[in-house]
Order: sequence, then C-alpha cells, then structure tokens
Amino acid sequence: PVRDTHVSLDCRGSRCLERFQMDANFPRDRTRVFCISDVHIDQHGNIAWFKKLSDENFTNDVVIIAGDVGDTMNALRICLKEF
Repeated sequence: PVRDTHVSLDCRGSRCLERFQMDANFPRDRTRVFCISDVHIDQHGNIAWFKKLSDENFTNDVVIIAGDVGDTMNALRICLKEF
C-alpha cells in the first residue's frame, strides 16, 4: 500500500508552498521516480543531453541525482538549474 510520506517543511517562499500543495494532492500512482548518477555535466558535451530533456514530460516526476555531477560548483549550479 502507498503511504503519504509528506512532511511539514519550513517553506518561506510562495513557490515552495505552491509546489508542496500541488505535490500533496497529486495522485501517487502517476508519479515516477528516476535515478541518475555520474552525470559529469562539464565533460564530453553532456550538457547537450540535459538541454534535450523535455520541459513538459517530467513536471510531476522526481529525479534523484546521485553524485559525480561535475568537478566545479559552477557545474553543480548548471545541473541543478537544468533539472
């Protein structure tokens, strides 16, 4: 059985509150979870792959980025912005 695992967050921004309320009411059977690791966004043109991802097809899904995003803080910022 699916349990509601939402927790109260200290959301001070309106975007955070809006997103939390939207997620709290979203049907659990329609949410997908994706996992990715070793992204290395700053190597071998990998950023082009990120830019090809749809802005619409994954709006209600979750992605877990598990390490090795890039070698610099700038690479991390770019990766988080793209996701």
